[in-house]
Amino acid sequence: MNHEKLLSIGAFAQAAMLSPKALRLHGDRGLLVPVSVDRFAGYR
Repeated sequence: MNHEKLLSIGAFAQAAMLSPKALRLHGDRGLLVPVSVDRFAGYR
């Protein structure tokens, strides 16, 4: 996994103008689903 292109959920949420909670809710509902999530660091 190339960590240089991955964002934390906070950084991606800020770029998407959403809260991290809203971003997770969107992911749970199948919207804005991350391509992959690093299971140790939580980076998407």
